[in-house]
Amino acid sequence: MKSSDIKGLPVEPVGPGRQAHISDLILDIEQRNVLALQLDWSGVDVPYAVAVGDVQNVTDSGVLLAPQATILPLADLPQFMPNPTLNRLLGENVLSESGQVLGTLQDVEIDLESWTISAYSVLRNVTAALEQGLDDFPAARVLTGAESLTIRGS
Repeated sequence: MKSSDIKGLPVEPVGPGRQAHISDLILDIEQRNVLALQLDWSGVDVPYAVAVGDVQNVTDSGVLLAPQATILPLADLPQFMPNPTLNRLLGENVLSESGQVLGTLQDVEIDLESWTISAYSVLRNVTAALEQGLDDFPAARVLTGAESLTIRGS
């Protein structure tokens, strides 16, 4: 499933009279997986997070959390704080090993069984996108992902 299809999904259950939705994904680029989902609660200014291990199911209509899911303010989860979020990486340059800009990151494909990143969708340029759509790079070709993604040549 594309990350753009996950972001914005409602989360159940979050408590009586409370509504939450997925606002971002917390990633481990080096391990190529999703660590947690960042939640926005209606009426609450502080971001919350839930580890993907506490997610029971994801469908086109929502995210179902396990009954024992732990949802905490993101500030109380230091293990997730140093990791990049998808929102921070979207629009960043994707580079070849030689430093050539291949395009910008537009989306990420997620395998929901394992929460691994299976592909990165890259916009090479607007003209190519209109003619051909986005280029998908298998996650195994990504070498690093600090400030930009570096893609290994084919």
